[in-house]
Amino acid sequence: MKPIKAYILFTIITFLILSPVYVASKTKTISGTITAVEGGNGSVGTTITINLGSNNNLKKGDLGWVSKGDENIAYIKILSVENNSAIAIVTTHEHVAKVTSGLRISFKVDVKEEIIPEKKTVSKIKEPTFLWRFGRFNIANVPETVKPLFSNGTIYFGSSELYALNSMTGKQCWKFDKDVFESSIFPINSPMVYSNTLYVCNSFSICAFNIDTGYLFWAKQTEQVYDGPPVFIDNMLFYSVIHQGIIARDARSGSLLWRYKTYESIYNAPIIFDSKVYGWDQEQVYCLNSKTGSLIWKKKVKPRTEEVVNYKNTLIIPCVEGLFCLDKDSGEIVKQQRYPSNFGFGDFFRAHSVINGSNVFYNIESSLISINLDSGRVNWEAKLEGSTRFSAPVLSKGRVYIGDNDGYVYALDAYSGKILWRYTEENIKEVYGLCVENSILYFICVEGLKHTSVDGWLYAIKIQ
Repeated sequence: MKPIKAYILFTIITFLILSPVYVASKTKTISGTITAVEGGNGSVGTTITINLGSNNNLKKGDLGWVSKGDENIAYIKILSVENNSAIAIVTTHEHVAKVTSGLRISFKVDVKEEIIPEKKTVSKIKEPTFLWRFGRFNIANVPETVKPLFSNGTIYFGSSELYALNSMTGKQCWKFDKDVFESSIFPINSPMVYSNTLYVCNSFSICAFNIDTGYLFWAKQTEQVYDGPPVFIDNMLFYSVIHQGIIARDARSGSLLWRYKTYESIYNAPIIFDSKVYGWDQEQVYCLNSKTGSLIWKKKVKPRTEEVVNYKNTLIIPCVEGLFCLDKDSGEIVKQQRYPSNFGFGDFFRAHSVINGSNVFYNIESSLISINLDSGRVNWEAKLEGSTRFSAPVLSKGRVYIGDNDGYVYALDAYSGKILWRYTEENIKEVYGLCVENSILYFICVEGLKHTSVDGWLYAIKIQ
């Protein structure tokens, strides 16, 4: 009996070692930037705010480290995560240099849940269920700029007015409709939360509000802002204006700090990596010093994108001539990948993107595509019914969600591109901004006569 038992034990151990279930237990390093030091003297006990960019792998309790150059100077622990930012505390300090804003932070995280899963058979896909809708509100002219934001149990979005809703019930918490927005011909753009303050732009003003009450802290007239929320670092906010400019203001007072003039008009928000501000028009990409607005480098590549993603120290940019990878420190072209012309990285088209691991997803006219950034190969292309050009994809739990101008919201398997389900209601004509939180998908849509209606609605649906 003993030889038999030994053989059985050996078989079990061999299976456990070679089983592909355990191969998925990997870790990866993700990075961010310290945007503000909220309290402390830069050593143990100091609390910091971190910009995580497009990384969505972190959770409360995760441990990381702070680097200055090639040297690790401190270790930190995540206290809370909200959208693309986190609050952390310094737990260990090496007394080499103080922890300050602008420094890089890194984390080793388990990506077992975030890696695009291996293809497997699903017996039944659970269809989404309707929870609530809120409306109607005016989103005339450019409804594609209206996007919801989830923060601490509340959904914020703008139209000709600014709304805060309970995320579970859709009940209105507060509304701001004073004359600060009356001169606008465009709806309010995507809101953004920073240091417990809500910031929004519309066509000719930028404003800061109390996130809980809607009280207006300040409002500043500005040049025309088309789309995209402001971005933040070290109590400074940055946004782009159509008339050839990237602007920096003091986030606490709204005071103008600097303005950089670009070559052409800008229709998207800038981004921040390693204390540098990156913006792009339809001709060039610009890298600016965040403190002074001085030019570090610029590169002519003819971008056609709403979002630029950071992957392995490179900027991934859809352009007229394909997908460009630029070194974010020098602006030099690291790699260029050409794709068929029907992918739509052409003139007058701006691709939206979302990144997960080494894969990036782009909406291209009536398609959604997945590209592997290491190989440059197209993983898959999914053809949809209507145009997706005004609906940015969002990613959650191995699925990609996107809307189209035929009134549908789609869920696709991130690994295969298979359409799992599509959702609509009788009166929905066009779908625009989406966000996902706590297994609820929120989306802005137009009801009524297609292409002419100004009646906007916010829907909430329960997803698997």
